[in-house]
Amino acid sequence: MPLQMLGCLDDLADFPCILKGLSHCALTMDYNYDEENPKRSILLWGDTSGSIVIIRFYENPSTCLFSTPRCNFNRISLVRLLFRQIPDIRTVILRQLHGDWVQQVRYFVNKKVNVLLEAAE
Repeated sequence: MPLQMLGCLDDLADFPCILKGLSHCALTMDYNYDEENPKRSILLWGDTSGSIVIIRFYENPSTCLFSTPRCNFNRISLVRLLFRQIPDIRTVILRQLHGDWVQQVRYFVNKKVNVLLEAAE
């Protein structure tokens, strides 16, 4: 199951970025991009299995994730990220943290709480 996002270049032209190989449907997503220090960027989402996926960038995300030849046609496999085949990116899956779908995740900058979960009703 792919997760498709739209990237935006300086000229505001949208381009698709696709993470493929997801085993469950992503329901909610949050990110933090620090313009002053792009190396502190993070992307996370919750899915239908009750899991949370966290991707931490140690280099500018626009150059380390969706750049050729690392990522042909703006597509990257989650498996490649998990096995650290892409430099400057660390990925972790917190499996089945919740017994139901994860409907909300939030990343808080400079706080001790990193992830907020909300249960399905």
